[in-house]
Parts: sequence; C-alpha cells; structure tokens
Amino acid sequence: HYFIQSNLSMSKTKEIPYIHHIYDGVPVPHFTPPERFEEIKNHHKSRNDDVFIATYQKCGTTWLQHIMNQLYDFPQGELEHINKSVPWLEEEKQSVIDNMKSPRLFKTHDKWSWVPKGEGVRYIYCMRNPKDAACSYYNHMAKVFTGHYNYHGSFDDFYNDVFMEPGNSEQGWYFDHVISWLEQKGNSNIHFLFFEDMVEDLDREIRRL
Repeated sequence: HYFIQSNLSMSKTKEIPYIHHIYDGVPVPHFTPPERFEEIKNHHKSRNDDVFIATYQKCGTTWLQHIMNQLYDFPQGELEHINKSVPWLEEEKQSVIDNMKSPRLFKTHDKWSWVPKGEGVRYIYCMRNPKDAACSYYNHMAKVFTGHYNYHGSFDDFYNDVFMEPGNSEQGWYFDHVISWLEQKGNSNIHFLFFEDMVEDLDREIRRL
C-alpha cells in the first residue's frame, strides 16, 4: 500500500474536476466547509455514549444509519429524514449537535485522524469492495447529486481522475482512508464490518453490532 501511495502521489498532476472545498490538503464537499471541520476540532464535546458510523463515501453509510437508529430505538424521535435522526456531523450546525439527546448517533466520512475522540466513544467502520464503491461514487457524483458537484465526466474519467488519483477524492484517497482506520484494529471501541457481509447475512451482522 505505502509503495503504491508513494509512487502515485509523486505523479499527481490532475486537477480536481468537481466543485469542492479543501481541508487539510484534501477535497471535502462544498457544503461542509473547512471552517466547520475546524469548529468540530476546537469546540465539539464528545459524550461517553456517542456512536459514530464511519465510512468512505458510498460504503453503506445510510444503510447503517437506519439500522443503528432502530437498534437504539430512535433516540431523537422518529424524524422524517434519517440525516436529522443520525446527522452527518460535518454538515449539521454545532448548536444542533450540542442539543441532541443522548445517546447521539452520527455519520461521518472522516478518516481516523479527523474524527472526534473521547472516553467511551464508539465507532462502526464499514468497508466495501473498492470497485463497487467507485461505481456507486461515480453515480452519486455524476447522476444523482449533479447540482452539488457539476461533474460531467465519464466513468473512465472519474476512475482515473478522481477515484484513483491520490488527493482528488473527497476525504482523501480510498486506500488511505481504509488504512487509517485499520491501523486502529486493536481499539476495542471500533467495530469493523464489510458491506458485502451485510448483503450476505444481514441478521448475523446486526447481531454482531
């Protein structure tokens, strides 16, 4: 992994071909500005019963939001939109986050070094086969949220210029993101699972959660 990263990073010459902000050297969605990441870093107060659903984008996030919200018996009430019940931390106002009832469930696409830490905080990290993540991410960018990204490239363009180009995907390169979490594999407060395992036997994976 590190050999590949080093060689690809040295050859990076391609511009980021979609609307974005830059935080900590990598692109982030235009609706999660760098100032919000800094606000979280400096002002977010973790609680010992917080739970983070963490993924690289398009790796089972929404599915897990619904699962965890039901397992925790709808701690914020049965709200109309899942992103209100289980908010994307970087997208929501801090005042809303601070006023949530405990236990708080969050979604995030942060790599490990960015995600808030705290005593008792628990994390669920879901991984997905990168070829499937790339296909879903392309559809998300080019066909579903076209207004957010203004991206008009083909899948081949996306694969070469975004997904496999270090520094051009949101929240950083897929492989760096996964490695940042897997390096914490000995952390008993992190539950690791695979999207494919949920597809194969959802009941088994829910019981493990």
